Amino acid sequence: MLFQQNPSLQWTAVPYSGSGPAVTDMLGGHVDGLFAPAGTPQDIIDTLSEALAAMMKDPQQVRLITEMGFEPVGSTPAALAEEIRISLPKWKQVAARGMPAP
Repeated sequence: MLFQQNPSLQWTAVPYSGSGPAVTDMLGGHVDGLFAPAGTPQDIIDTLSEALAAMMKDPQQVRLITEMGFEPVGSTPAALAEEIRISLPKWKQVAARGMPAP
């Protein structure tokens, strides 16, 4: 992907072995998105956000993301933070209830 082509960036991809573990993590309060470590300088966050926005304009990148099973959504760091703030309590309740017995 675009980020892999930049030798000055270090990042770790965390693949899932299937949808089960991914759903479990999502229900446990984990969300999809690109996150930087706490304390990352704002100029770095802005650079990453701009690179992602550019990537979302590339039909080939959008197709690859979709083929990996993700829904590509262009956003901003502030919008992602707000989405997490709003949705996290809901998913915590879902995870706390657990799965119904078969």
